[in-house]
Order: sequence, then structure tokens, then C-alpha cells
Amino acid sequence: MAVGDEEGYVRFLDSDGEFSQIFLSFQAHGNAIIDMAFSEDDYLLATASGDQTGRVIDVMAQKPISVLSHHTASLKQIRFQPGRGASCVLATSGRDGSIQIWDLRCRGGPVQDVTIVPETGLHH
Repeated sequence: MAVGDEEGYVRFLDSDGEFSQIFLSFQAHGNAIIDMAFSEDDYLLATASGDQTGRVIDVMAQKPISVLSHHTASLKQIRFQPGRGASCVLATSGRDGSIQIWDLRCRGGPVQDVTIVPETGLHH
């Protein structure tokens, strides 16, 4: 099991028993980790942080392989595309109302950037 904390650390806990034994710990962000998701094969860990970035971390090396950094507010959620072999496509959402789609095979910014704008002036 992986747990993210307020200081930006990821801790892997031993799941045999009471989850009290930390067997690996490393800093992924300089700010709180708000959400995390494993790729389907568990080789990659995606993190969403209050520092306005997401990171995709190689679990074996404990090093980021990609920094997702085009949001203008802290991130709320990060998810890999569901399905077998889909661990190269992710979605991030931020507190600014934006959703970004990332393809790790492409370098640079997001593949798709969508901002959700609430409708105003609707009368019921």
C-alpha cells in the first residue's frame, strides 16, 4: 500500500498485517500529495499535489519519469486510463476547474486541456 502525506512524501507500507511497517519512503513533491494512482502493472505511481503538478514515478527507481505541470491551481485527482496496457495515458484535474489529458509517449504539455466553466444565470 502507498500513502502520500502533507510534506510530499510517498510511503510504502507492508500490507502483511497491520500496515504499521514502512519499508520504503521518498519525497515526490515539495507540497502535500492529494491523490495517487498506480498503473495497472504497478510499475508506475501517479501523484497529484498541492504544488500544482502531477508526477509519474517509476516505483522501482523511486524517481519521476514525467512531471505534469500545466495546471494553475493545486491538483485534485490523477488517474491512469483504464484498460490493459493503457499506462501511458493519464488525466489530471485541478481546483481551477481544468482537466488535462496526458500521453507519456509525447513530450511537452498536455494532449488535451479542458476547462469546465459553470453556467450562470439559469432559472429553474
